[in-house]
Amino acid sequence: MGLNNNREILVSVIVPVYNVEEWLRECLDSIVCQMPGSIEVILVDDGSTDSSGQICDEYASKYDFVRVYHESNGGLSFARNVGVPRARGKYITFIDSDDLFTEGALQLLYDKAEETSADVVVGDAKRYSPERGIRDSRLMKVSAWHLPKDGDVTTFRDSPYLTFNLTAWNKLIRRDFYVSRGIEFPEGFLYEDAPTMTNLLLEAERIGVVRETVYLWRVRENTENVSITQQFKGEKIVSDRCQLLGRIRDQYEQVLDSDVAKDAMLRKIRVYKWLDYDIPAMLRDVTSADEEHRNWTLDMAADCIKSFKEWPEFGDALKMCRPINFFKTKALISGDREKFLELEEYRLGEYRDVRALQTAEVRMYKKLLLHCRQRGIKLIASGVTERNLKKLNGMGLHQLTIRLVVRPEDFRAIAEDAELAEMYSVKKRIRGIFKRRLVIGYHPDAAEYDVRVGEHPAVIYIEPDKALPELDKTTIKSHKFEYTAMYALR
Repeated sequence: MGLNNNREILVSVIVPVYNVEEWLRECLDSIVCQMPGSIEVILVDDGSTDSSGQICDEYASKYDFVRVYHESNGGLSFARNVGVPRARGKYITFIDSDDLFTEGALQLLYDKAEETSADVVVGDAKRYSPERGIRDSRLMKVSAWHLPKDGDVTTFRDSPYLTFNLTAWNKLIRRDFYVSRGIEFPEGFLYEDAPTMTNLLLEAERIGVVRETVYLWRVRENTENVSITQQFKGEKIVSDRCQLLGRIRDQYEQVLDSDVAKDAMLRKIRVYKWLDYDIPAMLRDVTSADEEHRNWTLDMAADCIKSFKEWPEFGDALKMCRPINFFKTKALISGDREKFLELEEYRLGEYRDVRALQTAEVRMYKKLLLHCRQRGIKLIASGVTERNLKKLNGMGLHQLTIRLVVRPEDFRAIAEDAELAEMYSVKKRIRGIFKRRLVIGYHPDAAEYDVRVGEHPAVIYIEPDKALPELDKTTIKSHKFEYTAMYALR
């Protein structure tokens, strides 16, 4: 069916397609229901060898706002670059052909773009698979945590953690802005989103923020046809990642000034993501490679790190990393492959046990909240804080703290609650110390007294010159119930 040229096109949806027959219909069905009468869909069949091309033709014949272009295989960047000049909408957006838009996603993004006069609007995305359902994306969660809490417009310099949100999709981009800046995806590379979106966000004067989930990022399970973002093995993958990280480094050096506070912060967060996320992901399968490929990969990663080690922000960024990655980075810089592989084997073994245990502790925290509510104990504040203590080559102490702040009148009730005390009984030890302590009560000028709550050691802080028996709601201004679990692994 032919496109109705008389209607106004608000959003052009560009869909690169390559051998995705298993998921393509679900993807397209999530698109064609968006913003009825206001969108166009540009399908670029990148030389598919399965039935994907025929499925594209099927949808183009069924919907007058769907167009398909069949091309020889040139890669994901090529397909996106083919689609952009064919777009006629005020805004463009990209979607990978195995992923999904959520219901009403484009309308949310469009409304925010119009409301804020933004060059780019970013929305939240979550991981998705039919087997496991919808769950948070770690990268998107980090980005969302640091977005401005009030207001729906920002800049890259004001929100440096947007560097965790550099996917091409889950964004709506004003087309004239994109074209006028000469932005294109680098062809012939994997993981091409990051340098392109870095350029886009650096150029954007106004970035709109949509906090709702607009995009479902598929995890391909039970299939050999995994997506690019799920691939980690192979020299090309490692080489492409390092080259593109180098491009991003060059972009930052050209645009950002370390003497300007916001620029320096943006550079620091970028290095932090390199060290704590990008390079560990690149090296995820290195222990299973043969010696020649393993050494080549580690040398490539080390060279990549050293290329931005001279940045003034490097040291502070390294200190932000998780201990395991802190010491793996140190090993790479020093050329100590043996130490790096020891740490990586540890990550694949005992460290996973620790993370699972910490997850269980957070579940217990939720049980504590429910327990307090059921007994009428009002919490003034509560929270969970994780602290990684860099000890013994990254294999040392991990600390999780749970804090419950209660009213003075509830202090005795929570301190004498036998069931609550039982929840803190030690169930498991991991190679060394699994230490727990309870802290009840707090005052800035407090003295410390060792006591016991049930069978568990505790500390009570009270004002100086007050004997322990005199402890009551008039002598303590606020009360803190603190629980700390420490894991000393080696």
